Amino acid sequence: MVAAAAASVFVMATACGEVGGGSDTTTLKVANFLGSDSSVAGGFAAWESAITEATNGAVTFKNFDSGSLLGPTEQLQGVKSGVADVGLVVPSYYPQDLPVNNWIQGMGAAVSASPVRALTGDAFAAYQFSVENEQVRDEYLSQGLIPLGTFASPAYHPNCSKAVTGPSEAQGLKARTSGNLWSAPVEAMGMTTVSVAYDELYEALERGVVDCGINSFAGTYEQGFADVAPHLVPITLPQTPNAMFVFNKDAWDRLDPAVQQAISDASSALIRGSAERQLEIVQEGAKTLIGKKLTVDDPGTLGDIAAAAAKKWLASMADRAPDSVDNPAQVITQYQAMLDHWSGVMDELGYPEPANVDQFVDAYVTAKDTDLGPVFERLDAEVHANLVNPR
Repeated sequence: MVAAAAASVFVMATACGEVGGGSDTTTLKVANFLGSDSSVAGGFAAWESAITEATNGAVTFKNFDSGSLLGPTEQLQGVKSGVADVGLVVPSYYPQDLPVNNWIQGMGAAVSASPVRALTGDAFAAYQFSVENEQVRDEYLSQGLIPLGTFASPAYHPNCSKAVTGPSEAQGLKARTSGNLWSAPVEAMGMTTVSVAYDELYEALERGVVDCGINSFAGTYEQGFADVAPHLVPITLPQTPNAMFVFNKDAWDRLDPAVQQAISDASSALIRGSAERQLEIVQEGAKTLIGKKLTVDDPGTLGDIAAAAAKKWLASMADRAPDSVDNPAQVITQYQAMLDHWSGVMDELGYPEPANVDQFVDAYVTAKDTDLGPVFERLDAEVHANLVNPR
């Protein structure tokens, strides 16, 4: 049964046997299309360590970084066919195979400007939704994939070759975006969107083919975009909230139930490891670039324009749902309730939301200094501890 298979992953089962101690080991092939020091690699490292410890070394891993085994657009088919056992699927690359997950990515328009809040509170809403929504889970299972946990980015921002301090400066600038979710607010600000492959963006900025790239700050730092686009416009554009770490279902079914349980239990380590590494990257990038290679512009009224576009996008989410979605309005209400809940948790625990340019810069410069322990304790208590194996 599809639902039962999903439950075996997004579940903390009621009992399992001891793992390891024998001579047999299982080696899993892990495909990461980003580098070995990336946030994805950080998540995999924490997850693998937790599993190795829980299985007494019965499970080992062979990591293929930088797309050496599977590129970003090859992950779904590659993991499905067994080229890799584990990978990371970005739904927007597979709108035909994952229409529900591609559509729900649009809820990334509700992202916080704070990298800490985006990578915990907003990300936890996406993760909890993927755990509790059967349509999300079943879509992965229908592709022969076991969903392990979500990966999120912080908010995206324009990274431009010239100063952008208001609508008049934004008018007519050519911007590369990652899809319609980002094109809507960018066009509302008066920019025009240009189709450029991400791995060609540096050269496109350098040659003036585009004026701005719409990126996460981690991408700006890691790809060296500040060298050719030295202006960061601190307006909040949508995040990618729901990329999914996945496991080949045939390989999963061959595992001992106790090993399956160890892998399921490591989901928190997977999510926390990727968030912590991403915060390390953005803090390092902020300290290295801001005020040196990168100027943070005051965007004037552009922030309000982008916020209005995000609000309009969210209000029309149900109307853009694919036919396969049952009761789109109810699905959006479910997701929004989780966003509201986790936003309240972040407020309660004292994680601030930046309200001006100086606070925006401070949020990035101090990102990794933030103690994530309290909010991850809430995730474990409210989501992981409540998952019960229905079988």
